Amino acid sequence: MSEPHVLLLGAPGAGKGTQSKRLADAFGIEHVTTGDALRANKDMDISHMDTVYDTPRAYMDAGELVPDEVVNEIVKTALSAADGYVLDGYPRNLEQAEYLSDITSLDAVVFLDVSEAELVERLTGRRVCDDCGANYHVEFSPPEEDGVCDDCGGDLIQRDDDTEECEGTRGAADGPGTSGASHVVVLTCSAIIKHRGGPERPK
Repeated sequence: MSEPHVLLLGAPGAGKGTQSKRLADAFGIEHVTTGDALRANKDMDISHMDTVYDTPRAYMDAGELVPDEVVNEIVKTALSAADGYVLDGYPRNLEQAEYLSDITSLDAVVFLDVSEAELVERLTGRRVCDDCGANYHVEFSPPEEDGVCDDCGGDLIQRDDDTEECEGTRGAADGPGTSGASHVVVLTCSAIIKHRGGPERPK
């Protein structure tokens, strides 16, 4: 029997990264995130694609969002290299959900539903390593040394969109995207993604 394929969905701050790592450790499978996959493949040659730049790194260095078609290709590469996995941070829209349904099948889709007040508390206390992307929280999961990553020694920063003044934080309960309808998006993603239990998509 092959290893499980699991997808976690939820708003920023819902705990996808924490729970995904726990599941991956428990089952001995890969934890696949778009952030890690992008960092690992930032020099991937995408010159064959109809894109402005020839590598994902060029988008990152320019401070621009990496296009969906490039993210899709990177996720496909990461999933194809893993027998079993827990995927989080993807899909972020319906088009990506449709693409995911075409390239893999899942044993479980889990949606983490957290109140907006709890999300704001979690996000405003979140700190991220500027080098390796590891996540910490000033109250719930602080580093051993204040402002320093336990894993690589990098600087811990507060992302611009993790401040209470930021509209992205106040609207965090809307889900993974930027529109007010993205809470519906994550639920719809769960409904359209193919499960390994059979050819029919769940109703």
